[in-house]
Amino acid sequence: MNKKSLLWVIPLLTLAVGMNSCNKEEVESYDSDYQVSFYAHDPGLKMKLGKWYEGKFHEYTSPSTPPYLLLVQWNDNKGKEAIDYLLEKNPDIISKLGHYETENVYWISSEKYFESPYFFVSSSYKSTEHKTLDSYDMFVLPEIVLQMKDGKSVEAIKKEYGDRMTLDDNQALKGMYLFNCKLTTSRDVLKLASEIHQRDDVEWAEPNAYSNWSTFGIKAVGGEVYDGWTRPQTDRNDPLDTFFRDELHSPCWDDYGKEYKTFFGQLSWNKDTCLVINSTQEFQEAYMGTKELPEVDFENYTLIIGRTWGNDGSYELGDIILRDMASYYELETKMYHHVDKAFFCALIDAYYWRLYPKLKEQRIVLKRTVENVKD
Repeated sequence: MNKKSLLWVIPLLTLAVGMNSCNKEEVESYDSDYQVSFYAHDPGLKMKLGKWYEGKFHEYTSPSTPPYLLLVQWNDNKGKEAIDYLLEKNPDIISKLGHYETENVYWISSEKYFESPYFFVSSSYKSTEHKTLDSYDMFVLPEIVLQMKDGKSVEAIKKEYGDRMTLDDNQALKGMYLFNCKLTTSRDVLKLASEIHQRDDVEWAEPNAYSNWSTFGIKAVGGEVYDGWTRPQTDRNDPLDTFFRDELHSPCWDDYGKEYKTFFGQLSWNKDTCLVINSTQEFQEAYMGTKELPEVDFENYTLIIGRTWGNDGSYELGDIILRDMASYYELETKMYHHVDKAFFCALIDAYYWRLYPKLKEQRIVLKRTVENVKD
């Protein structure tokens, strides 16, 4: 298992070319009370932003015409005061769509793009990587996650970029570090992540992000998806991957009518479930099959094994996102519905496993979502 392929959030390893700042000529209007600049569109359109993933560049684009869906986040009372002032003063231009109270976030619809030194603004982005239907639903946060190369210290990053970001000492996890940015726009966070990612002492660097007004999840160390129609090629050098490739499936029967179960028995067709395994004993108790179990380092990792479902063969299990909601975890399974393909009507079981850095002992809430896609 290649632990350097970790996913904390969907990695926005970025490339930014073009203008490094907005020209004053682009500013359509200015509100001096809170130093708010208004633009016809996001100046980030002049840049090429995106991420590298498995050797391919995935471009992220923001809308070029209004209305613009924006994420606005503030750190203090002055910031909230500034955005509330804008909402009250410009009701014909700016409207609030939602409020994520625990993160000091407003979701804003606006006829103009705007920014201010008193709060952080992210445009909405659409990626060539994701199979969404005309949806700008990715938002960059003022946070950068990075992993140092073996033997390299994060102190060099803290020293060089201390004027633009600070290390969150409470969020270090297995060589990964979370930095809080002192920047005010998503394009600046993307550019900074790109700059850090290209350092010789950094394995990778990426902004944290929201998607569909929800946080991306905790990085999985490994795991695959197995549905009723396709099963991925596995790494035969990884005993855990090989084991689940063979044993994670629906109950089946041999020629003599004997039932063979592995982790799940017969379930209601529309039931989502998962097993949370934190020890070798729990692994043994969960497995009903006959093969030898592979070794797992349960001292440092938690294993999750789950099942969800699709209405018919046009459904495919996509992203699996585990979010730390402070008092509980939320595990989202996203089903992609291929609307332009015809399939016979047969319900499918979809199974998955994920290995995470050791989780806290708290409940997991399951969430299943469906997204229509075109191929």
